Amino acid sequence: KAGIVLFFPPAIFSYTILPFLAVVLIGVIVFAVTVVRAIAAKVEGANYAGLGLVILFVSLLLKVVVYTGTLPPVHVLITVLDIAFIFMMSLILGSRFAMQFTKVEALQQKTEQQSREIELEKQLVEEKNKEILDSIHYSKRIQQALLPSEKYIERNLKRLNKFDK
Repeated sequence: KAGIVLFFPPAIFSYTILPFLAVVLIGVIVFAVTVVRAIAAKVEGANYAGLGLVILFVSLLLKVVVYTGTLPPVHVLITVLDIAFIFMMSLILGSRFAMQFTKVEALQQKTEQQSREIELEKQLVEEKNKEILDSIHYSKRIQQALLPSEKYIERNLKRLNKFDK
């Protein structure tokens, strides 16, 4: 639309107003269907979108009525409605951001809890490992105490070798 205003005479711009408004109306209808489905599905922020849709519809209706000459220009009201629509859309973004922020916080808390649990499990495993190693060392000392020494075995082997010859 801005290109038409910049590069063509005003008469061309005037002829394109109605097709432009038809395209805007189609966009509003698509938006309305989407918002109604979102409200029915109870999507977060859908109520703000519904209110924004009503404000947009009233604003567009006023623009059409003013353009056709049925109503004298009420530019301030139209501007306020456009700002209110933008505000409603920003509320949707804000609620979405808040919802995502809450999810991130919940995931962070869950991660911290899992990290603490892993640390406890690690300590438990280290403790069990120490107990097992201590048990192995104890068993090794018992075996060494019960088994004859190497010198004893060597002496007896030498003695046995003397008998074989």
